[in-house]
Amino acid sequence: MVLENLSYRSKTPLAFSFIILVTAFLVSIALIVQGARQAKQEFIANAESLGRLLVRTVTPAMQHDELWQAYEILVTPLEQGESAGRSFILLDAKLRVFAASDPGTFPVLSSAEPLRLPGRFDRPTQWEDTAGFFVLSTPVHSEDGVQIGTLVQRYASALLAPRYQQIVRDVALSTLLALTVLLPLGWLAGKRLAGPLSHLAGCLSRVGREAPETIECRYFSGRDEIGQLSTGFRRMLNELQQKQRLEKEVVAADRLAAIGRLTAGIAHEINNPLGGMLNALNTHKKHARPDPQSAKTLSLIERGLIQIRETVSALLAEVRLESHALTPQDIKDIRTLIAPDVQQRDARLVWEVEMTEPLPLPATQVRQILLNLLLNAAKAVRAGGFVRCRLEVIGGACVICVEDEGEAIPPERMAHLFEPFAESRGGHGLGLWVTYQLVTQLGGKIAAQCNDGKTVFDVHLPLDITP
Repeated sequence: MVLENLSYRSKTPLAFSFIILVTAFLVSIALIVQGARQAKQEFIANAESLGRLLVRTVTPAMQHDELWQAYEILVTPLEQGESAGRSFILLDAKLRVFAASDPGTFPVLSSAEPLRLPGRFDRPTQWEDTAGFFVLSTPVHSEDGVQIGTLVQRYASALLAPRYQQIVRDVALSTLLALTVLLPLGWLAGKRLAGPLSHLAGCLSRVGREAPETIECRYFSGRDEIGQLSTGFRRMLNELQQKQRLEKEVVAADRLAAIGRLTAGIAHEINNPLGGMLNALNTHKKHARPDPQSAKTLSLIERGLIQIRETVSALLAEVRLESHALTPQDIKDIRTLIAPDVQQRDARLVWEVEMTEPLPLPATQVRQILLNLLLNAAKAVRAGGFVRCRLEVIGGACVICVEDEGEAIPPERMAHLFEPFAESRGGHGLGLWVTYQLVTQLGGKIAAQCNDGKTVFDVHLPLDITP
């Protein structure tokens, strides 16, 4: 929801403003209701006072049967003010009209039945009829206390509307003036209260994305929740800094130790015998006269040994080797080297490579990538299975796919497949680690997956690498 995504720096002022608005609305409603009730009570009080005055004035006229005088008395209050919606009816003891301010509506001696009078008239009474009139009745007594008639006052309910409207206008104006002052104050107070929390939240969001020592945050003192949060956050940053320093020291020490072990092993196990073999080959080429087939075989062996020497040199020196572009002959050499290993496993080698011209990729690294993946596949393939190698150019990249039908890689080892010394399908793990390093140097990607009894390695090498 939108409100859930808002910052507390906005939520808190909005909450304050909402509370102020709701409070102002409720107070306004209460004031309007109270004002309307008070206006109605004042209206009734004025009507009752007028009724008592009219009763005292009209009593002599009724006793002397002065109809005209009674009419003038009833009309006099209406001449002094607004007469619309008001009428006064004087009833005799038999509830017949004795006089009325509106004789056209209430003729003399007509029945009072249209007034829908209540049952008792011996005391002042007030009610609202179904026609929308507010009615007051006041008994008229003679000097000896005998009730000789009843004064009925009828007021249209619309007469109170102007008073109600005035009350609403006054309350609305007062409310707007109060909101003009309270809303800015509430907004400022809300932002001031939520400001420290928003600042700490912003600092906390930087944790994990920035180094702890680069995070500059303003801390707040005090024993309230903000002060406690500030103290805890400062303590957390200090602990993170210490933890990162320790982790860097441990990682650096482990890396140096691993590199040292790896370098010593490679130098001892490969370089010394490799140099002797290359010297022996050079001596043999100088002094012997081999037949063409032997010379071809010796040349292939020499290229393979040079490949191993250059790969080891690349890993040890961590620099880019100068190498010629990848040619179809390089790929044929790999097929010649790997074919015997696949045949020893009673498996088939499926070679799907159609390469007729050189590719702008360093041959040394690509040959080593292919050789490592194919050797691993040859070791894992089951008897009667196959090892497939496919090389093609797709979308400006050289795509290499090596697939075998053999033992699957366990899921728990897939996550550490390209780490050094991570055993996989009986190997020591260095071959895939070397392959991963070479692919990374070439700016490419490598991925592995196992499904349907097959293990597939996919390598994507961009062709914009300068050989």
